[in-house]
Amino acid sequence: MQTNVTDFIESKMLIPIIQKFYPYCVCLLLCFLAYKKHWLTLSGAVAAFGMAVVFILVGLRTFYLPLLLLLGGTLLSKLNAETEDKQGRDAKQVLANGLIGIICLLLYVLHFNDTYQSPLLLAYLLSFSISICDTFSSERGKYFKGKTIDILSFKPIASGLSGGISVQGTLGGLAGSIFCATISFFCFDITLCFALVVCLLSFTGMLFDSILGSLLQAKYVNRNGVIEENSSDDNHLLKGYIWCSNDVVNLMSNLIVVSFFLLGLSLM
Repeated sequence: MQTNVTDFIESKMLIPIIQKFYPYCVCLLLCFLAYKKHWLTLSGAVAAFGMAVVFILVGLRTFYLPLLLLLGGTLLSKLNAETEDKQGRDAKQVLANGLIGIICLLLYVLHFNDTYQSPLLLAYLLSFSISICDTFSSERGKYFKGKTIDILSFKPIASGLSGGISVQGTLGGLAGSIFCATISFFCFDITLCFALVVCLLSFTGMLFDSILGSLLQAKYVNRNGVIEENSSDDNHLLKGYIWCSNDVVNLMSNLIVVSFFLLGLSLM
């Protein structure tokens, strides 16, 4: 009996099954732990697992940038005890930062293009790099609480408000863009030229996110005269549009920069 069990375990029937499903089990466990640690809400964990399925299907190396976004952004947010979201990122936040990249990756697979110089794969790298750059900039700026000015009016604003930039936050974003370009270069065998493009455009995407945040994102004034981004019955709209939240800005800036990147490649 023991021999039969051993033969079955070592057979070509069971081992491929284990090899096929263990990555999904690992990702499911990681998403559950992120939910228990309040890094993600339940909806955020479900959305993250759905994205992880795509990464597994395409190749495990496509996990690198999304993991950097989740772990790096979460660890940096832990430094900001006063502004930390105790519930974690929900599905809207996860998709706002990862949806465009996921779409590019799915299109890359559907085109059956196995080259690492594929425009769609490069667009995936750029998309997640923009999200990482913006997250690193935002969290580092909140932590150091340096002088923050509106990117368009150059007037001082409260740290953490969309549209604001600071020296500390900008340096954090620059570090994120360099880190992403380095990972892209060594893990995906892209050319040095494309790595530099990822670095430059991810940093540009971070700045464009701030521009859209200043132009479009809703800002409210509460009863104490404090400007904030959350709406409530006690707040009234000061500027921007009610439909435009930080998640919408993140999605829009990512989509626009990636679209222009793909358009530029098509015209070359």
